[in-house]
Parts: sequence; C-alpha cells; structure tokens
Amino acid sequence: MQSTACLIGIAKNDEYDPVRLLDPADGFLFSRFKLEINPNTNEFNVYLSQISKLLEGLWASGYRAVASCDFEHLLHRNGGYGA
Repeated sequence: MQSTACLIGIAKNDEYDPVRLLDPADGFLFSRFKLEINPNTNEFNVYLSQISKLLEGLWASGYRAVASCDFEHLLHRNGGYGA
C-alpha cells in the first residue's frame, strides 16, 4: 500500500505466538501480522502525521496496535506502547 507520505508493507509475523501475545508489556512483538512502514516523503512531520492517523484508525476499529520505531514518543499515546 502507498500514501503520499509512506509505503506500507503487510506481512505475517514469523514470531507469532498467541500465548506470548497476551503479555501486556511486549505482547505486540508476537502479533499475527506486522506492518512495515517507510517514508515516501522527505517531510518528517507529514510522515509522522500519516502514521498517527493510521494508529488512530486502527485503535478506533478495536485493533491493538503499537508502533515500534525511534520516534514512538512523538506519536499519540506513545505509539500505543504501554497503553
């Protein structure tokens, strides 16, 4: 998938584990799927905004989503980590 700010790849997570997924701290590492998101723009704020909107949409739809990146602290709800 592609937007004006990012390229999004969806893949099965080779580390998927339904039991470890329940761990409140690091369970997200063991989810069934993972998204790999790369910038498609040189404007970091646009990229950041797109990721934030994606996370908000996933949360509003009832999905447990967590961003794992160098800038989680800049995302709403710390990118979902610890939420």
